Amino acid sequence: MKPKHSKDWWRREVAVALRQLSKVDLLCESPLCEYVDGTDGLFGEGRALQAALGRAVEVVTNDLRRDARFDLVVELLTEVPHGKSLARVAAQRGMSREHLCRTHWRVATELAAGVLIRGFQERGSNRVGARGPLR
Repeated sequence: MKPKHSKDWWRREVAVALRQLSKVDLLCESPLCEYVDGTDGLFGEGRALQAALGRAVEVVTNDLRRDARFDLVVELLTEVPHGKSLARVAAQRGMSREHLCRTHWRVATELAAGVLIRGFQERGSNRVGARGPLR
């Protein structure tokens, strides 16, 4: 089964959601909530999306930690969702925010989006579940 949106759409939406990962109320407004199995209770869809993205980040970072060339991508996926700004990471690395966003953040969000898309395809449905493995 093929996702109904382009990979670039997924990447952009994942990028926005990762920056808001600790704010479940804002995650509830994400179009990605359409693809996760929401839980009951206040902000259930946001919590489900938070869990799915958290697992996607975990899958990507676990795979990339073995290769030092991806240290910055790992840092972005682990720090930005917890409130560290892209501008701050760029400044600490001695690069422009624009360069960081167009290269490293793009790679990070493409990889996380890819995990979500694979989960979507493996389930053979039109939903990316918030429970269970995403690989």
